[in-house]
Amino acid sequence: AVSYQILGRSGCWLVVGGLWMAGSVFADPFEGLTWEQRWEIADSLDQSSHQAVQAGDYPSALQLIDGALAAHPSHYRSWMNRWNLQLRQGLEGDMSEEELAASILRDFSRVEEADVHEDQVYVLSFAAGKLFQLTGDSTHLQRRLERMSTHLAEHPENPRAFDFHLSVAKWTVPDASARSHFLAAQQQATTPGRRRAWSQAVIERGIASPDFLGEDDVRATLTQWHSTFSQLDQGEARLREEANLVLWHGQLANARQDTVVVAHLVNAYAGLRRKLSPHEEKILQRGWQAPVGPYAIMDSRADAMEGDLLMQQGDRERATARYQSAWERLAPLLAQWDRSRAVMSGEHLRSLRQRLLPHVTQP
Repeated sequence: AVSYQILGRSGCWLVVGGLWMAGSVFADPFEGLTWEQRWEIADSLDQSSHQAVQAGDYPSALQLIDGALAAHPSHYRSWMNRWNLQLRQGLEGDMSEEELAASILRDFSRVEEADVHEDQVYVLSFAAGKLFQLTGDSTHLQRRLERMSTHLAEHPENPRAFDFHLSVAKWTVPDASARSHFLAAQQQATTPGRRRAWSQAVIERGIASPDFLGEDDVRATLTQWHSTFSQLDQGEARLREEANLVLWHGQLANARQDTVVVAHLVNAYAGLRRKLSPHEEKILQRGWQAPVGPYAIMDSRADAMEGDLLMQQGDRERATARYQSAWERLAPLLAQWDRSRAVMSGEHLRSLRQRLLPHVTQP
């Protein structure tokens, strides 16, 4: 049996291998423990599964996660990690999308049997998103919205209320409902992190529906995001965050066909990028290992922003060159778009790829 080290709350290193890596003679090795003790064991087993993943030992990682769920069936992070591992294994192997979706759906009833809880709602919503990516069936997204909306109505003060309000506001169809949820989330945006998340979600909704925001709404949203900069030290982190705001604002302005604003933001990004260059050199000198550069995604989005501007100005040839540049910056991520990347990549990278595809020539 393989053993993985596990750090418990007491600070003592425990080595767990026998019960879940080699099987147990006990019907319930956790019998007699309090739910708090079982949660700590589940936490430790779940964390140790990351060691197995890093070692490429997916079967052992799944066994450790299953051990965590046996210790505490409501350890929701373990469910998310289990599904991610199942997807990674299946997508890299021969399992079809339908088989993978069925494997997740089989777990739904086990999760739903637990007491209704905001973490249960959260993890089922996570699974619904993966099911949509696997099947393209939008009813999974509709059920996700209904589940979060129902929980908010029944438990308005739950600890995940802010996140649920933002998700519903971003994806629900009726504008009036979206505004109501954005307002509720804004009232709970009491930290810089929440104010930033709220602002970005509003901008994303505005990009998808250009008529959703009025001019005053845009100014208020940008001001809200900008207010979070005071929490950042002057340096790389602040410059990168200013650049991110410029890029999101630029995409919103392009959606609203405000070419004057976009032209200003193209220049603003160029100025911020020059200031970031010394920081990029230091990052590379420290041994950057990723397949693309430290700021490649930002630079790609900046090229796409300028491409959109040039397209609106009627300069198709230069616009196409900017889109091609945007693609080439991320080619190691975008060109070899296998099943695993299509499902496991983040929402924003998938969106950027879809945005560029109609305009680029792939080798």
